[in-house]
Amino acid sequence: MDDASFFQSIIGLLGEINDDASAVAALNDPVTGPEINLFDAGLLRSLTVVRLLRAMEEYFNVQVPVEQYGMEAFFTLRSIRRMMEPLLVAEGRVGVT
Repeated sequence: MDDASFFQSIIGLLGEINDDASAVAALNDPVTGPEINLFDAGLLRSLTVVRLLRAMEEYFNVQVPVEQYGMEAFFTLRSIRRMMEPLLVAEGRVGVT
C-alpha cells in the first residue's frame, strides 16, 4: 500500500468517527494534508484516538501495540503511517519505503 492509498484509508476512517467534514476534507491535500496536526485541527481528542485505533485495527486486521507509542504517533497522517508501517510490513501488505 503506497502512502496515498494509506492516507486515503485513514481519512476515510477519520470521516466515519468525526463530524467535521471540512476538517477531514483538508486532509485530502496531497502536499499539506499528511502534515496537518490532527489534534490542532480538532479531528482527534483522547476518546477519538481510541475510536480511530480500533477502526484501524479492524480495517487493517492488525493489533497495534499501543504501549509502544505515545500520542505523538497520532499527530499527523504521516506519523500514523510511521506507526503502522512495521505492522503492515509484517503482514506482507506493504513494502518498506
